[in-house]
This record gives sequence, C-alpha cells and structure tokens, in this order.
Amino acid sequence: MRIAVLVLASGGLDAEKADSLTEVLIASIVSRGGVEVVGKEEFQARLGATDAEVHQCLDSSRCLSRVGVELAVDEIVVGTVGPRPEGGHTISISRTEIATAQERARVFRAVPGDDQALVAEVQRAAGELYPEGTPQPAAAPAPAATSAPGARREHEGWVFRAALGGGRLEDRFYGPLHLWEGSATGASGAFEIQAGIVIGAGLVVGGGIYLESVQDPTVEVNGAPSGDVGVGTLSGGAAFLTWYPSGSGLHAQAGIGGARMTIKEGTEEDISDHDPAGVAVHGSVGWEWWIADEITLGAMLRVMYAALTADALAHNVNAGSLLVEATYD
Repeated sequence: MRIAVLVLASGGLDAEKADSLTEVLIASIVSRGGVEVVGKEEFQARLGATDAEVHQCLDSSRCLSRVGVELAVDEIVVGTVGPRPEGGHTISISRTEIATAQERARVFRAVPGDDQALVAEVQRAAGELYPEGTPQPAAAPAPAATSAPGARREHEGWVFRAALGGGRLEDRFYGPLHLWEGSATGASGAFEIQAGIVIGAGLVVGGGIYLESVQDPTVEVNGAPSGDVGVGTLSGGAAFLTWYPSGSGLHAQAGIGGARMTIKEGTEEDISDHDPAGVAVHGSVGWEWWIADEITLGAMLRVMYAALTADALAHNVNAGSLLVEATYD
C-alpha cells in the first residue's frame, strides 16, 4: 500500500510548521505497518503542483487518477492546519481512495493549547483515519481513467481544436437562366480553428472559422478554358455540434454558418466587389488518440458546401479535405 501524505498551512500559519506536522502524520501512519508513504517533496515534484492546486485536485477525478498513475499510490491523505482567532488551531484532514475518487474518512476539529497539543491531535487523527489498522490496497483504476498515453478518456469543459490539411475545391457558377455558366476546380489547402464546450453525453457545441484555399484552378466559362477568372479562398464562420461516441476516439461534426468566396481576376489582387457570399454547411468525421492528459492528435475527413451569390451570379461550392487535427481541453 502506497499513500501520498501532505499537510498544508492555511490562515497565515508558518509553512515550516505544516511541514513538521506532515512528518508527524507520516510517522503515525507508518507506525500502523504495511504502508509506504510518499511525502510532500515527492508529491509536488511529480505533479508540479502548488498547495492551492493540491486542494483543487481533490475535487477532480481526472487529477486523482493522475496522482494514482504518476505516484503509483493507492490513497492520498491531505490536510490543512491554521490558527484560530481565539487561540489554538483548526485541523482538517481527509483520506481519499484513488481508484474510486471517494473520501473514506475525514477529521475536522478545533485544537486548543500549544504546539504539543497540536502534535498529539495530529497523531490521534491518524488513528481515526485508519481505524481498521493496516489498509488493504484498493482495486486498480479502470484503464479508461489512467493517464497513460493512448488510453481513452473523455473531453471535459472547454475544448479547443485546430486542423490543417489539403483536398480539392470546385466552384460551379452560373448567371440568369444559365445563359452564362462556368466552373473553377483545383487542389486546395484546408484549415480550421474552433472552440466549444462539453454539454454532456459526448456532445460539444461551439463555433469556429473554416478555410479552403485553392491556387491556380482550372477555369472554364461556357465550356471554354479561361485565364481571366480565378478563385481564391472560401472562408466562413459556423456554429457546430460534435459527437464523441463513448468508448472510442471516433468523432463526428456538423455545422452551419456564413461564408464568402474571394474571387481573383487573372493575376490581379482580390476584387472584393466580385466576392460572392451566402450560407455554408460542413460535416466531418475523424479519429483521435490521447497523447497527454489534455491533448489529442488525430485525422479527419471534412466536406463543405456553400451556396453563394454576387453580381447576379450564383455559386455552388463544394470542397473535400483530409486534415491533421490537434485538440486541447
């Protein structure tokens, strides 16, 4: 049985006194036999955590799972001690099981008297935290809760994604009664950046910016090749819904928003007066792998369709791309 033990100072108490009480608590737990204790130095060296972050860790099942993996501990015992305005001290010490992220025992009380009384109370608290004597190792955390690279986990809170890749874009345009029509097609570069928030059941809602840029497209007007008209970048902003089915790295997304196509004439700069605008929809499906506690890498296929108008011309734009993606949450 390995246990991480830490006593933190609060209310302006001297940190050295809290460190001394940590050693008292460690000695009291070790005296019960059958345990190996990880002290404050190893605890914070492994996690890189401040005292405030250690407290926040108690409320996060992800953080507790990380403690279990990185320190190879079965339980953590964390407490605070601080002075009382009327004299004496207040102590609060809890015992938490890593496998279940459940609090198994807690000691909270006011301690009148001097430092000797405080030391005695901490020793007594060790017996109350482990009244059954030597604790038995808890069941190992489920594989889905570990922090090993490649282990499946679920996104939590805010989710940020960026993706880059390439594919093909086609713009079919036509005038009134289709008396004037043409097309522009070519290889394209693709990009997107988005932010969303988990709303539960593997669902993320949010918004993003999406780009598809084509260079040197093949242009035809009324069936004849043309070098007078070019196509630049299809760009737009969209709201999206992403679904992460439980148990895999699969994800699927659909979105709708506004878009604009940058039109170029020959080798001239962008001619904004000719830029068609309208509505765009997109969809994507991909797979991701966890490479760290909060980072994934993956790949996805994305398709976009935009219905745009400008200068009495209608544009139907289709684009398909393969992108490499990175996600952080």
